[in-house]
Amino acid sequence: MKVLQAPPVDSLAFVGKSWRGRGLIYWVVRTFVALFFFLMAVLVFAAAIGITIGIIDAGAPPWVVVPVVVTASASSTFITVRSVIQKQREQAHVGDHELKPERARDGEVRSRSRRIGGSAGALGYGLRALGGIGAFVAAICVPIAVGVVPVILWFWLKPLVPGELRARRKLARWLTVHGREDEIPAGWKIS
Repeated sequence: MKVLQAPPVDSLAFVGKSWRGRGLIYWVVRTFVALFFFLMAVLVFAAAIGITIGIIDAGAPPWVVVPVVVTASASSTFITVRSVIQKQREQAHVGDHELKPERARDGEVRSRSRRIGGSAGALGYGLRALGGIGAFVAAICVPIAVGVVPVILWFWLKPLVPGELRARRKLARWLTVHGREDEIPAGWKIS
């Protein structure tokens, strides 16, 4: 008698494993994440405008400040989009070497989120402690964030959440390798 093994389902950022069923939890989380990044984009744009006006009011010439802010925002947008597209292309093809235990991936996600949380906390503490230098760093970081946050929002407004296509292909590959092609949903077939 053949024992059926449960297929590995990757846990994605924010939506977890709910991406496979796309039920109520999935759509509620996607809505809140998109709303969060929309509010962050509004906040970052308002901060960028406020910092730009503050620098101009302090006596800096607007024909220098505005192009610098626009250039920083445009270059950060370009770099972010380019790196995300490159990463998606690298992950487009799932090979047999990626059929590894699910728990190893969960450990990677946990350690990455701890590093991100620690970095954000250290940045906030550093800005508060540095005072004027912190304001200068904010004046540099905000225009960069103007390019990054809308790109993140755009990826959460796409039909598939970040990483979902890769997870679908990985699951379809696993089911194919184990002779269970009939369990692959119609739109998930791999070539």
